[in-house]
Amino acid sequence: MGEIHAVMCFAYTNEIPKNVDELDKFSHDAFLQSAQRDQNVGKIAIAYTVWSKKKGGGKLIVKEVFKKIKKSNHLNRLVTLSPLTEMASRFHTRNGAKLLQVNETTQNFEYQVEKKK
Repeated sequence: MGEIHAVMCFAYTNEIPKNVDELDKFSHDAFLQSAQRDQNVGKIAIAYTVWSKKKGGGKLIVKEVFKKIKKSNHLNRLVTLSPLTEMASRFHTRNGAKLLQVNETTQNFEYQVEKKK
């Protein structure tokens, strides 16, 4: 079995959260909406934690999650809910994300997902 280099936590939503309370609400709402329509949960994957155990692990897990989202039938966006830190900004921009918005206590970056046709 392979060694774990990093862990990423994310939620599925249909809206972009500006804080943890909205993340909780939007992911719950997406779950309820999907149950009513008998569909998959949410169209947006919101990454809210990336923990790296080894150098380069964060970059590696972003690439792997990105690949899975591209192949997904229901996900069309990968957006972060990141802290207002220079480290978070540097990490996401170096890995190809674009700053979407700066909120009161967080910031959102988006990784462009182009689906294969």
